Amino acid sequence: MAIVTWGAMVSGVRGTIGGVTFSGNRQGPYVKAWAAPATRHGEYQVASRRVLSTNAQGWGAVSSAHKALWAGFAANIQQVQTNPFGVTYYLSGFQWYVKVNGWLASVGRGRVATPPAPGKPGAPTNVNVQALNYVPSAILTLAGSEFSPTYDLVLEMESPFGIGRAQSIPGRVLIYTLQVPTDGAYEFWPQIVARFGFIETEQQIWFWVYRQTIAGYRGAALRFYGSK
Repeated sequence: MAIVTWGAMVSGVRGTIGGVTFSGNRQGPYVKAWAAPATRHGEYQVASRRVLSTNAQGWGAVSSAHKALWAGFAANIQQVQTNPFGVTYYLSGFQWYVKVNGWLASVGRGRVATPPAPGKPGAPTNVNVQALNYVPSAILTLAGSEFSPTYDLVLEMESPFGIGRAQSIPGRVLIYTLQVPTDGAYEFWPQIVARFGFIETEQQIWFWVYRQTIAGYRGAALRFYGSK
């Protein structure tokens, strides 16, 4: 899928022409190759869709007063988003409700009916991630004094390919979470194998480390790059 911008003579395009679908969302207009709906496969994909569906349905039980709070949260200048062309946009209150509760579910916390308090967490600083080249090991080290009981530490990973039973997972995948972190070094190689299968020598790996409040507000990421 690709985000596009239209010239002065075109205000927008919708529909499918010659195998190319034109549409748009809050980020702006986009085009993508038409494809039949994907068949659900893989434990991670099924679980992700289940969380999305559950949270979307949960919105119906949210009171009007709480929906107004989510709308106010979504309209706050802190929530402004920017697409790859530099165009700014805002998600709706419903979209933030689904996003925040998806983040909470990913780290094993329960759903919330009200939005997080303003004040997005900053990116971690005293954290390091290392994937060792010749030993099947991956280490996360951190200074626990940097965190508080109001944050979880979330580690995501992306790799262009994987082999074995969990290969070809698109995008970033959450592989590790620490709740109320303390000083130390944490081994998360088993989580990598569970999500991606075995990692090949010299395979490229990217890591993102976030602080996420216990109310579900995820901050900016500290990013690492490495290879097996």
